[in-house]
Amino acid sequence: MEEEIVGIDDINLSGEDDWPSDTFRQEVVRRLEPELTKTRLNQPNLPVPTDPNKVEVYVFEKATTKEQYVASMKKVFISLSYQNRQGSVEGEKEEVPKKDETDFPSNSFRKEIVHKLETEYAKSGVAQTLTPQQSEQQAFDAADGKDDYLAKVDERIKLLGQQPSPKPHIAMREKPIPGVEPTVTISVVEHRCSVKNAWRRVVRFFTFCVRSSASEQDQEDEKKNEKESDKKE
Repeated sequence: MEEEIVGIDDINLSGEDDWPSDTFRQEVVRRLEPELTKTRLNQPNLPVPTDPNKVEVYVFEKATTKEQYVASMKKVFISLSYQNRQGSVEGEKEEVPKKDETDFPSNSFRKEIVHKLETEYAKSGVAQTLTPQQSEQQAFDAADGKDDYLAKVDERIKLLGQQPSPKPHIAMREKPIPGVEPTVTISVVEHRCSVKNAWRRVVRFFTFCVRSSASEQDQEDEKKNEKESDKKE
């Protein structure tokens, strides 16, 4: 329903109170004043006159008949009514809600996704051609909204889960010998144990050699003493 426009058509004054009397004109000013006030409040950026008397005087001086005066004042009221409606509509518009800085497509949201991808990369244990950051960027660039973005990220995570686990590395000789099993790479602890055992064997060998050498020397000395003893006799 259209808003009823305040005007002066219903001003019914007769005789000396009719236009262009001061009584008639003051009634116009009385009706004009609240419309100007309302417009200034609804449209603070517009240059709305503050004095209704000046508006009325301007229209009165331009008019030569009551019909011209009434028609001109009607245009003034229509213009003010239109500006009031425009201001009311703008005031009733809902404020645009602020974007959640932790939701898509904020940097905080995307960092959480990158962290999730890094965790899945570590679980897979398989070398990838793209880093978690590059994988997330590809999903972001190709996505059409938040739901599509999350779906593309989930696809990448599923692909990581479907990749086979890496097999243990086997150190092969350049030319495998028929009938000889390839050497399996041993751990650092096993390597240290084998070196330690080898060193123990070396120490035992040298100890044996030294003892054997000492035993032989004792035998030679004993024989030498026996020979010397025989000569003396």
